[in-house]
Amino acid sequence: MKYDKQTQKNFDILHNLNWPTDEYRVFGGGIMSALGIKPWRDIDLIVSEDLYEWIKKEYKHDYWYSEETHLPIHFDSVPIELGPFPHSLEHNFPHLYNLDTFWDEYVMIENIPFILMRNTLMYKLHRKNSKFVQVEEKDKSDVDLITEYVKTNSFGF
Repeated sequence: MKYDKQTQKNFDILHNLNWPTDEYRVFGGGIMSALGIKPWRDIDLIVSEDLYEWIKKEYKHDYWYSEETHLPIHFDSVPIELGPFPHSLEHNFPHLYNLDTFWDEYVMIENIPFILMRNTLMYKLHRKNSKFVQVEEKDKSDVDLITEYVKTNSFGF
């Protein structure tokens, strides 16, 4: 598939990190970009607790940390935000996802693991504006795009 410039750049970033694909999942709207529905801005990841601890040590000079934002680690050099699974989801979205199956419900696109779009839809339907980010208008637009996509496609949903 041919991607827009930013989406291709984000795929390249993830490939170049060379992290084990069984230790992370792309979360949020990334799957929408991988399926050609919209351009990909930043990369939101859910990572295993082991990878999370390794990242904190390995990249200690390249990120800032926030307990208050929905994904606590924000990298300085690349457009990546990430949080540990399942803590980030339990903390920010209690009872929204079935955490027993969430990690295992993914699809590989370009050798990158993406959480299924049905989980992105749940996220977009329930996320609210906060003092850190205004999301409701953008999320409504994304819900509309997902709704249109699933009318003719089921891959990744």
